[in-house]
Amino acid sequence: GGDCRREKSLGLLSQKFVQLFLVSRARVVSLESAARTLLGSCEDQAKLKTKVRRLYDIANILSSLRLIEKTHLADSRKPAFRWLGVEKELAAAAAVNATALATSAATLERQPHGGPGA
Repeated sequence: GGDCRREKSLGLLSQKFVQLFLVSRARVVSLESAARTLLGSCEDQAKLKTKVRRLYDIANILSSLRLIEKTHLADSRKPAFRWLGVEKELAAAAAVNATALATSAATLERQPHGGPGA
C-alpha cells in the first residue's frame, strides 16, 4: 500500500526523471525502467502503466525543450530517451558572449585615451 503511493506531483516526478538521466552512465533511459525505478518495490501493474504514461507526457515536454531525444534501446522496440542536456546551448551562448566581449574590447581600444572631456 504505502510503498506504491509515491509523491504524485508532476513537478517532482519531472525532477526525478531528469535526475535518472544525470546519474545514468548510458545517458539513455526507457520509460518503463524509469517508472520501475521511481515506483521502487511496488509491483502494481496498473500503477506502473500510469507512471509510464505520466513520464511519456513529461518526456514529450523535455523533448520539445531539446533536453532529451526519443530513441530506442537495442533490445527493445519500446521508446527510450537520450539526454541531450544544456551543454551545447551553454557552449553556444558562451561563444556568442565571448565574441561580443572581444568586439567591445576592440572598440574600447580604438577610442582615444583620456575619455570624454579630457
